[in-house]
Amino acid sequence: MSYFGIIKDIDRYSLIKSTGINVEGKRERRREVENAAQELIASFIEKKMSTEIINKPFIQFLLNFWTNDSDYIRGKRLVDKSPLSIHYIESNHKNIEKHIIPFSEFNGITVGELTKT
Repeated sequence: MSYFGIIKDIDRYSLIKSTGINVEGKRERRREVENAAQELIASFIEKKMSTEIINKPFIQFLLNFWTNDSDYIRGKRLVDKSPLSIHYIESNHKNIEKHIIPFSEFNGITVGELTKT
């Protein structure tokens, strides 16, 4: 099965995503698919946070996050009907350079060291 399988009719459609749940019509089983997707996302984030991101320097993480080939930007492009514009991505990247990098308290901190306080 491909990542997206779409069969279009005039009034109905069938959509199977990576959740493996067949959705027919506009609203049928939508909640089930959304819940399954949220569980997959949470699982992915937990695994990724524990391996890659925690030890990454915070500033490097932010700079990588706001690039055209980051996981977040690619995800927005693949899933959303209106992906983030290049201007928006570049603007946020420049804001990191202008406002975060000069703030010396962030230098040397990893993503895993961040707290809510």
